[in-house]
Amino acid sequence: MRPALPSGTPDMAAPRVGYTTSKKVGIAVIRNRARRRLREAARAHAGLLQPGCDYVLVARTEAASLPWTALLDDLQTALLSVARKLASGEGRPRRERPATGRRAAGGPSASTGAQDET
Repeated sequence: MRPALPSGTPDMAAPRVGYTTSKKVGIAVIRNRARRRLREAARAHAGLLQPGCDYVLVARTEAASLPWTALLDDLQTALLSVARKLASGEGRPRRERPATGRRAAGGPSASTGAQDET
């Protein structure tokens, strides 16, 4: 659940950003460096993040060693591309999550794997 604002209403309009790196990027020190650099670059471009959107930044091998200005330029280009797609209707809005965080009965996780006979 998202933290509530002082008024008691959840802040549903704030963009959320997640960061991920695979082991292909390198050892833990390199992966953490790449994630830290992406996190700081996202802070630098916070004004380009669209309200109500979720972002997942995937660190590639170059994220740990790319010059800082090049990393900022790449992220800015990507965020502007996302903003254009959202403005034109190509992007998908964030899906509403169930209040309990559990899947509804009969959903994909509740299937038995048996075929219906018709």
